[in-house]
Amino acid sequence: MSTLLNLRNKCDDSEIHLLLSEMGYPLEIRDRKVTAILEEYQIHPEQPLLGLKLHEKLSGLIGLRLLPGDEAEIRHIVVAQENRHSGIGRQLVFRVRSLLKLSKLTAETDSDAVGFYRKLGFQVTSLGESYPTRERFRCVYETGS
Repeated sequence: MSTLLNLRNKCDDSEIHLLLSEMGYPLEIRDRKVTAILEEYQIHPEQPLLGLKLHEKLSGLIGLRLLPGDEAEIRHIVVAQENRHSGIGRQLVFRVRSLLKLSKLTAETDSDAVGFYRKLGFQVTSLGESYPTRERFRCVYETGS
């Protein structure tokens, strides 16, 4: 059985730091980037950080920015390497959407993850090359769409 946890007050936990390190940041900036991400969630109450534990191990996490009304933006989502392609990411997205009663969920991503959002029913729009040689996409999921 998987458990969804509020990680906001546990941002100093090494298990959370390790999981965020799997997001693919270059080695030379990885620790600084993960520390900055965790500080952002500690400082901003409108940005929940939630994790999914499976068999007592943190298997995935999702960080959001809550927007006016019943909308949110996915800021970060990561699944432990050994749990990828097992439905953890899908669980995170849909459990958070249900828990927070969201009618609209958005994300911005690159070509590496755009397929994940498409499979979940997000509408995908290209934003062009926001970074050199990296196409970015806006992904939107609306209840009833």
